[in-house]
Amino acid sequence: MEELTRENSSTNLLPENVSNMLEGTMNKASKTLFGNVETKKSYHIYDNTLSSLPVNKSQSSLSLQMLLYFDAIFFIVWSIASIVIIIRRAGYLNDAWYVILTAACALFFIINPARIYLGYMANITESLPHIASFLFLSIFPTVVVALIAFLPNFFPDSICQTEADDFRCRPYANTLAQGIQVSFLIAEIILSYRAGRRMSRHREETADLYHFMDVTKMDPLLPDSKKFH
Repeated sequence: MEELTRENSSTNLLPENVSNMLEGTMNKASKTLFGNVETKKSYHIYDNTLSSLPVNKSQSSLSLQMLLYFDAIFFIVWSIASIVIIIRRAGYLNDAWYVILTAACALFFIINPARIYLGYMANITESLPHIASFLFLSIFPTVVVALIAFLPNFFPDSICQTEADDFRCRPYANTLAQGIQVSFLIAEIILSYRAGRRMSRHREETADLYHFMDVTKMDPLLPDSKKFH
């Protein structure tokens, strides 16, 4: 009975241990990449946030947020175009490349929605560990998969069957769609890294500010009735 209880308790602890391990790995990676990863300090008095103070100024990237929004919209177009083009290229691609490109598009179709959502939430919540996770996920495997789908278009002798129609083997629509997607990824990697560095620098500058100043008296938007006296 004791062995069964011990086994059940160890089984229940497994998900928590895995979660703690992943969280620790994310924190270490983001600390190595950006520096300070302390939790953002905001000051709340009842239902009011002292958002007008520099210490609480938002450090999220509007450019990254807009880029992720347009990427999410373009992903729908990319998905439809990729499916149609893959089907129509079936008789013109080498068998090996047809399997590789189909697998690359399928993998990208699975990964990209989760990656966009992770980047969106990481930027909104200003979470450095999640920004780092989004950055790493964008680099590998997303960029690698996108390049596998994009670069072979410039090497027709390698991917096309002998005497295959070049226009049908390498349709311009496919090259354009894959190129735009790669551009989105590169821009998001650059902007997410800059946003992470800015968040880390802001936290280092304001980490101990609340120790020596009464921030509640400095907010002009906070009613006097809710200030400490």
